[in-house]
Amino acid sequence: MRAMRCSSISAIPTAIASSSTAPPTRRWTASSSRCAGIGRPQPWSRNGGFPRSAPGSTTPRRSPDRPCRSPIRRRTRSLWRSILPPSPDPAATVDVDVLICGYGPVGAVAAALLAGRGLSVAVAERAAAIYDKPRAITGDHEIMRILQAAGVADELAPLCRAHRGTDYLGVDGEPIMTIDIAPPPYPLSWPTAFHFIQPELEALLREKVRSRGAEVLLSHEVASVVRDGDAAIADLVGPDGVTKRYRARYLLACDGANSAIRKSLGIGYEDLAFDQWWLVVDAWLLRETAMPARSTQYCRPSRPGTAVIGPRDLRRWEIKLLPGEDPDRFRDDAAVREVLATFVDVDAVDLWRSAVYRFHALVAERWRDGPIFLMGDSAHQMPPFMGQGMCAGVRDAANLAWKILAVEEGRAGAALLDTYELERKPHVKRLVGLSKERGLIIGELDEQAAIARDARLREEGARGAIERVRHRYIPGLIDGAIARDASGAPMPGAGSLFVQPDLQVGIATRRLDDVVPGAFLLIAREPETLTGLSAAARATLAASGSTIAVLRSVLDRPRALPVGDGDQVLVETGDVFRAWMEEAAATAVLVRPDRYVFGFANDDSSLEALIGGFGATLAAAPPVSVGTQAPLQRVG
Repeated sequence: MRAMRCSSISAIPTAIASSSTAPPTRRWTASSSRCAGIGRPQPWSRNGGFPRSAPGSTTPRRSPDRPCRSPIRRRTRSLWRSILPPSPDPAATVDVDVLICGYGPVGAVAAALLAGRGLSVAVAERAAAIYDKPRAITGDHEIMRILQAAGVADELAPLCRAHRGTDYLGVDGEPIMTIDIAPPPYPLSWPTAFHFIQPELEALLREKVRSRGAEVLLSHEVASVVRDGDAAIADLVGPDGVTKRYRARYLLACDGANSAIRKSLGIGYEDLAFDQWWLVVDAWLLRETAMPARSTQYCRPSRPGTAVIGPRDLRRWEIKLLPGEDPDRFRDDAAVREVLATFVDVDAVDLWRSAVYRFHALVAERWRDGPIFLMGDSAHQMPPFMGQGMCAGVRDAANLAWKILAVEEGRAGAALLDTYELERKPHVKRLVGLSKERGLIIGELDEQAAIARDARLREEGARGAIERVRHRYIPGLIDGAIARDASGAPMPGAGSLFVQPDLQVGIATRRLDDVVPGAFLLIAREPETLTGLSAAARATLAASGSTIAVLRSVLDRPRALPVGDGDQVLVETGDVFRAWMEEAAATAVLVRPDRYVFGFANDDSSLEALIGGFGATLAAAPPVSVGTQAPLQRVG
């Protein structure tokens, strides 16, 4: 890995590790992961490899106290005892509510959302410090909203650059497709897409996790994980070789694409048939040079590639390797510069990082094994062409976090946890499919096929058949904890994202989620919608900890607002909510803590039915899965 050019990145905290601690790129990690050791036979595991019973069980073929008669066995056992950590004392087991294995952005977001909410949280990470080079570089407004809930959005935002949109250039170098960014007012209060520097994001998240009281175990590898009834037990080996044992009600496997936890559970991948080698280069601009003003996809068979306009002077290129090119060749800076020269004046940039990746399109066959949940790259991998890899993992964290909290706080039954995979898997699968489609468009190597592609996309664009607004490609939910009609199908609008208007609070302006954070919301346009709520409906809302509010606009005509005891009156500074509700033809909306819509109501009877279904969903098992593909979610 190349050394960091410190003069260009003074904003990156000093806690970030030097490049000497960097993990290998994906190309070199076929046999390594953050939780190294899981899935391989371990000499100190009495059952041979991954234990089949809880630690402390007595199922050895021979008692460890029985003398070993074979001199060879005695010497072998002595050797292993000298180089391997001793098994932990079961009496010293540390009990926690949540153990998170992996402390990248996904694990850190999960920890930030769960810590400080009455749950004990521990995080285990193999590395000693944050990897000091960027990997993920693109986020969207939903991710910034989740980071807002995690407590770091306001600090991160000044370090980001708003996404400017993407141009796809064809064989002739002219546009064949253009994807734009929605202008203000933003439906979620944040720009709909942005670029960031990952080490900066991770530093902010880790500081927030520390301040919220989570236990963080750096330089700790997971040696084994076993089921123990409704809990998971993990043995963690620290830098001193000492093994610590943790018992957790929930274990979140955020240990990356080579997840040893996933492999140990015998969970395979559904392969969506994408397998390509790409070179990724990050560099700092040294001076002004000819570059596109927006992100650009060079859909040219001679050398497909991508240019990303990152924050400040950071620029990224993703460059497809051509048939016959040896990935090992790009360990040499000279080879990297030779290829990069087809995109930019290499004398105008200072290389920060280059790595060869093998991009895949994969989704785990299942995402849960009892108390163990897969999240992020351990559950799915996608090409980077939609900028949704890390975003999908952060959505995983937000989706599962509120459900764990609802169950642990007694506001929902344990069956709610089953909706994690029901909701996230089809959502991710749709995004993986879209990313693959874009990768095939960009990476076409046959010139005649590329010329035909260009003509087709230009014709489709001319007749309006291509969606041009970037955030509208992100799907909504089609399954899980959302309102359904009598046939079991999702109600119109259920599973879409709830808007986040800016609110007037005294003389200040605040975002809605900062005013009513982390709760179920029942919000109506007019107070009369709420005054007729039955006692049973209000009891259901109270049991779930829901906030009940009327949300008006400063643009509405002033009048007296009759509201019930405990109901809030919120006032937005514009008409984002008002326009959104008018488009939905709704009088009230019920919103989940992750800000997905449970369902809409348009009169008193439908509101009562909505709340009744909401209570049943929290208390009972989820309904049978319906639908095969997530619809496009349109917010704004």
